[in-house]
Amino acid sequence: MNTTNDFEIPAECHSDDRCCEIEFNALSWFEQASDEDLQDLVDCGFRGDYPSDKVAIYYADYIEDIRAMFQYIEIRQRFHHIGFECSVDEESAMKWLCRNRPHLNLSIG
Repeated sequence: MNTTNDFEIPAECHSDDRCCEIEFNALSWFEQASDEDLQDLVDCGFRGDYPSDKVAIYYADYIEDIRAMFQYIEIRQRFHHIGFECSVDEESAMKWLCRNRPHLNLSIG
């Protein structure tokens, strides 16, 4: 999980019951993401849908608290339906996209 600069794209994820809430820098996900994944994230408004969930899922391999959130959700699923949500700071993400992927359609869905 290397980042090429000090730019930050704030993001957060949380379990539906809010027992787990994690803030993190999503820059390395953006750096490795395909144009299609980035466009999908733009189209969903950077939150509340599968494209934003992919960001949290990616970080489960790198951030212990996110991995623990998914373990917590897996345990809770045995008794109650519970999920998670991830959101990415739109302003920071758009700034990064304009600089690094200007060819994408940057109108928010």
